[in-house]
Amino acid sequence: MVDKCKDHNKDAVTRCVWCNKALCSICEGLRDGKKVYCGNCSKKLSEHISEKNLRRAEAESNMEMTHFKRK
Repeated sequence: MVDKCKDHNKDAVTRCVWCNKALCSICEGLRDGKKVYCGNCSKKLSEHISEKNLRRAEAESNMEMTHFKRK
């Protein structure tokens, strides 16, 4: 028996690697190589990556300012 997508009642073609939700070809969100994420998990992942990049940029900026002050 093939799992069904709960949003579109179509046959699932894959599952989200985080939440294991059955996904049809319409629901597939972010693809990272062979990993597939549903729309909700891909949004959370994108937000996490954005926050991580922001923190990294702030840390690098602070390091540059500290280096600049020492000279």
